[in-house]
Amino acid sequence: MDLEQQVGPYRLARELGRGAMGVVYQAEHAELGRQVALKVLIGQDPKRFRRFEREASLAAQIEHPHLVRVFEAGLHEGHPWLAMEFVAGESLAERLTRGPLDPAEACRLFAGLADALAKAHAAQIVHRDVKAGNVLLGADGRARLADFGLARGLADERERLTVTGHMVGTPATMAPEQVAGLKEGVGPPADVWGLGATLYEALTGQIPFRGEGLIQLLAMISAGEPEPPRALRRQIPPALEELVLSCLTKDPRQRPSAAELASALRQLTGERAAGPPRPKPLLLAPLLALGLAAGLGLPALLAPTAADPLAAGPSPAETLTPSPASSPEDAPAPAAQAAPVGEWAQVESSPHPPPREGIAHGLASDLRGRRAFLFGGRDGERLFRDLWCFEPAGAGGGGAWRELETREAPSARLAHSLTYDPLRDVLVLFGGLRPARQPGGQSGVSADLWEFHLREGRWRLARLPPGQPAPSARAWHAAAWDAKAQQVVIFGGAAPARSRFQRLNDLWAWDGRAWTQASATGAPPPRQAFAMCGNPETRSVFVFGGVDQSRRELGDLWERRRDTWVRLRPPPQGAAGPGARRSAAMAAAPGGVLVFGGLRGRRDNLMDLWWWRGEERGWLELELEATQPPTRRFYGFAALSPSAEAWLMVNGKAAADRRALAETWRLSLRR
Repeated sequence: MDLEQQVGPYRLARELGRGAMGVVYQAEHAELGRQVALKVLIGQDPKRFRRFEREASLAAQIEHPHLVRVFEAGLHEGHPWLAMEFVAGESLAERLTRGPLDPAEACRLFAGLADALAKAHAAQIVHRDVKAGNVLLGADGRARLADFGLARGLADERERLTVTGHMVGTPATMAPEQVAGLKEGVGPPADVWGLGATLYEALTGQIPFRGEGLIQLLAMISAGEPEPPRALRRQIPPALEELVLSCLTKDPRQRPSAAELASALRQLTGERAAGPPRPKPLLLAPLLALGLAAGLGLPALLAPTAADPLAAGPSPAETLTPSPASSPEDAPAPAAQAAPVGEWAQVESSPHPPPREGIAHGLASDLRGRRAFLFGGRDGERLFRDLWCFEPAGAGGGGAWRELETREAPSARLAHSLTYDPLRDVLVLFGGLRPARQPGGQSGVSADLWEFHLREGRWRLARLPPGQPAPSARAWHAAAWDAKAQQVVIFGGAAPARSRFQRLNDLWAWDGRAWTQASATGAPPPRQAFAMCGNPETRSVFVFGGVDQSRRELGDLWERRRDTWVRLRPPPQGAAGPGARRSAAMAAAPGGVLVFGGLRGRRDNLMDLWWWRGEERGWLELELEATQPPTRRFYGFAALSPSAEAWLMVNGKAAADRRALAETWRLSLRR
């Protein structure tokens, strides 16, 4: 189109962006002198006409300070056009080429965008293409969401521009339900996912899911787990990381609403109002057209926060303030603060798993979905083969158990391992002890490998080809998810050997198809009844305590980093640590692990809590509130959310009368 030409009442000034569907110009209203971004559709495709009309109609229905405003629409020589406010600035995608945003600035900008989406959702409109390229940063300091070309009115089901099996949106920020091409069910939660994925990118400089090609990318979105933001950038506060990951929960029902997201972001920044009143449109922001933005360039400073939020130990509700530009190396040392206090609270649930013990490694957690899964255990001579799922209920600390219906379940057992594989959304069960003959299995020590596919709701026995290497039969071993290798790993335990059990220290990795044995060089000494867990933040696996071949109790802590075992020792001035013990529990915690309880000697039942915070800071024994669970042993303990500092303890065997318990307790930290 000739730039000398006039489109409706607008004189074209310059081209801002061009895509497959149209062109965006900077233009001026001939009579009002108003600067606009004018989108003009190219071609005569009827489907594009309808989509263009829909964008104009839906965008005109809502007005918000953080949405690009639509002024009017028309037809010029058979080409539809749309006049929108012109914003002097750049897109968020352009801004991020210079580095990620300061966490406080990101919270401020995205709170406004979440408000805008909440307004759209209240009007029954879903954007469906939230991404950094569709976020415009104006010179007035406000972020605006643009391009409703893929938006859909929830109430208007008379016509669909896509068919079942076709994806709508930009792959990198698509929600799993969009990837699946669902005809129904792509609603407001898909926008929350897109905004969460964009916030992840704004904070870390990377998109949350990556693949070598489109197929691999879509598979990661559907079944993979993003790297925790703090693993990429330590300046991100734990509470902000938790909020971002809550937006990227696979189940749309578990994501916050746009309004809840806006409120949570404002709590982090201490902001109360929803933003300034909308000014009359003056010189605003270059409009992104069809995925292309023309940026005029705004100066922006990358300002990492001055102190490591974990090292300083802020409360999750503590507000953020922008910090001066500096490098992480220049950050001042954190000020000393009071040690956090552990708070136990009993969770009432009906139904609840029956009383049982022997589940030290039979409780697995899905850190992203904040779910916990329980399998097996025993109550006296009775062994269990049921599978239970615990789901928290909001921030109040409650939750509920439900029994999962299973077919062809593994035989009943105890002293086994259960691990959640977030990449494939399956539970991996290996080994264990069957002291007496059970239906569906033989007595003794097991070497079978089972997977529970959560989407299908069924168990499957892994049948390995003859001759393929695999771990030997064992019990009292442990397993964990290795976030670095993206595999389930098992370590140690006890295997039957002639007249007694032989302690092990071999490490095996399971990728869903085959076992791989890792090198034993530098591995911890052989042991059983130890604690083990993976930490997605440190991307490593930890092993603590246990019993060696001579039945001596151990108190050493090991970390597996980059295929190498390292024995961890506290600094000279640090606390000595939890000391030797067996049957302790351990779960991921910010910067390290949390060790809970265990047994020492014949009668010493421990209920203390120790936090390993890294080699520079060592061990810290946590004080506990007066309300505590009754002393017990052989319970399940797992992290619900390390960054939000929430853990779960289930059942166990009472120390007082040796009866099996049916209780769930939730642990949180108060600073």
